[in-house]
Amino acid sequence: MTKIFVPTGFDLDKLFKAFYPYQEIVNHNKYANNYDYNKAVYLMNQVELLENGFLLLKEDEALHSPLSVLNYEFYDSIQKVTERLENEKESIQCVVGSQFVPFGKAQCPEVYDYADGVDTLEFLLTIK
Repeated sequence: MTKIFVPTGFDLDKLFKAFYPYQEIVNHNKYANNYDYNKAVYLMNQVELLENGFLLLKEDEALHSPLSVLNYEFYDSIQKVTERLENEKESIQCVVGSQFVPFGKAQCPEVYDYADGVDTLEFLLTIK
């Protein structure tokens, strides 16, 4: 997960509470190194962050974020979010939400879910 859209006024502490059961991730050296590096870079550049010891939350319009960082963006209109996702669909691998891929299913694709929208078997059949 690299980006989330949250309604304006949403209490971000609720996110930290939801992520808390996964705090052990920081005990993995590569993840911890990324966490420490990104935190140091952001702090040196005086970037505003929210952090809880294992995850950095950064308000940012960018879709993609480095490992250990979760970009978030507030929205007032879900329609504007949907339009943005449609406009940037070539840069997005997966959208999870109530009207998209169901929560908990992003890493469990169905047989008919194709990476980058390409039917692999159809593609292989066209190779000569």
